[in-house]
Amino acid sequence: MLSGTPRAAACDFGRTRGGGVGGAAPRLYPPRVRRPWILAALLALPALATVAQAAVGTRFLSLSVYAFAPLVASMLFRWRLTAVCCAYVLALAVPMTLADDTFSPLVDLARVTSVVPLLVLAVVNAVLRERREARLRDVTAVARVAQDAILRELPPVVAGVPLAARYRSAAAESRVGGDLYEAVAAPAGLRLVVGDVRGKGLEAVRTAAHTVAAFREAAHAPGASLPDVVAAVDASTSRHLGEEDFVTAVVAELTDAGVLRLANCGHPAPVVLTPDGRAAELAPARPTTPLGLGPRPVVEEHQLAPGTRVLFYSDGLIEARDRAGAFFSLDQHVGVLAGGSLTSALDRLLAEHASFSRSLADDLVVLVLEVPAVLPQPRPGRAGAQRAGAWPVPPRTITIRLPRGGRPSARAWGPADDAAVAAGSGARAGQTSQTSRSPRTSQTSSSGPCPGIPASSARTSDSR
Repeated sequence: MLSGTPRAAACDFGRTRGGGVGGAAPRLYPPRVRRPWILAALLALPALATVAQAAVGTRFLSLSVYAFAPLVASMLFRWRLTAVCCAYVLALAVPMTLADDTFSPLVDLARVTSVVPLLVLAVVNAVLRERREARLRDVTAVARVAQDAILRELPPVVAGVPLAARYRSAAAESRVGGDLYEAVAAPAGLRLVVGDVRGKGLEAVRTAAHTVAAFREAAHAPGASLPDVVAAVDASTSRHLGEEDFVTAVVAELTDAGVLRLANCGHPAPVVLTPDGRAAELAPARPTTPLGLGPRPVVEEHQLAPGTRVLFYSDGLIEARDRAGAFFSLDQHVGVLAGGSLTSALDRLLAEHASFSRSLADDLVVLVLEVPAVLPQPRPGRAGAQRAGAWPVPPRTITIRLPRGGRPSARAWGPADDAAVAAGSGARAGQTSQTSRSPRTSQTSSSGPCPGIPASSARTSDSR
């Protein structure tokens, strides 16, 4: 059980550690150096060598310094700029060498010629480096598309439910790793999965891709319940796992009635944060094995009020350590999720996580959703149009006005109205139609309480 209150103070989200989805993308190829002071230093080095040679009268150190500057430039700048540096070096080296009559002209020519291959090598090295970078950029672009296909950036609203997700990979050169998440609009409502693959590297990425693909297929299956989704994902994922591999996951479903169904397969329990600042951990009553090991989760249901936020995460969040070796305490930081947008709430949480643990030892995924206060409008022609239910609304008093001779009825919105809406009667639409009915139609209703409300619960008063 977690306890905490929302904290008003929010810290700015700084530099992202590692790569990830929903944040700053990592740089997967060597950046071109654009700092002018480096180029100025390289150009100044041969000039200083020339001045030193003129002052001291020796040339034995100057030629080696002349070759050093273009070689360094070939590793940092484009080949054209490297060629300019080579020409600049030759313009300084040749006159200084020929001006000294210590050696014969043939020896001076040989010394200058010995530097030319190094300058040519510098230009060739710059050309080859640019070609390698271009190929690496192409491969990186393809890799990013493939990685985005595995873990796509979620839209701000899925199935009428606002949500946000962040992913941080422990490998700085990768955008994805062994953690996974996905959210889809299914006929039953919003369905999502958050998981963690055992192991690291390409095998973990491959397993995560299979798991996400299996979930996308199973979540949209007509008539599939949450246990059916878990069984389908487990069967599909098991075919691609090694003998010692598994995937911890929590599969969730949020219906139009505000009911959160959870099937936890050995994964860290989600955390709910109510609008009044109370936090609770939705730990399963009976733990089960992860995916790939034949899990049999017990689906648990939780009725959530509008405005409630639910945090799903991987163990990379809570297993981070500070310099003293203490773990990141979620119950001390979950309060930052209250208030503001969902994306800013996740940024605040990750900022506190980054300040707590300077290094990211494991992949990290966080996903937060907020229960909306209104019923999403069904889309005609889609499976979502057949869903019935309503988001819980605060109790309120309504009054139905009847014609002269009738008696108005004032009552509180109760469970019977929700049942009427779920049955397709449209309780709220019925209230509007009751108000605008003709005297003849309303007179029929004046003989008793409102339909769907027990006679004992209807309170009457004289309208005259």
